[in-house]
Amino acid sequence: TLRDKGVLCFCLCLHEHTALIYVVRMSRLQNDLSDPAVGEFLSSFGHTSQNAIDALLILRQHLMQSGTFPHEIGIFLGYPLADVKGFIKTMVITAFAAVTVYSDPENAVKTFRRYCKCKQIYRKMWEQGKDLRQLTVSA
Repeated sequence: TLRDKGVLCFCLCLHEHTALIYVVRMSRLQNDLSDPAVGEFLSSFGHTSQNAIDALLILRQHLMQSGTFPHEIGIFLGYPLADVKGFIKTMVITAFAAVTVYSDPENAVKTFRRYCKCKQIYRKMWEQGKDLRQLTVSA
């Protein structure tokens, strides 16, 4: 299973014919949530715990109640806190494939280049017949 590799698949939202599945390395999420500034930020959205599972349950509740993506979801997607706050402050709507950066643009460019390279490699491996378990790297 993916859990053996430190990865959790968590259903955030379930509808009649669709599901929103969040795939996460729990150790990384827990590390992000352990940042006191992130904890303070999330508490302003009703998160009462910095425990990853508790935070996911609250995120699921917010998603199901609002029917749209709650603003704090950026933290769960690995965005820097400054960028999540910047997005909320300006409420910039971006194109599907584009990302607006509010802090540390140099690091953001490096990160996005790594993502693109990784995406190319994994797409090629998928096309060569590798399954999801084979594509998942242990943490």
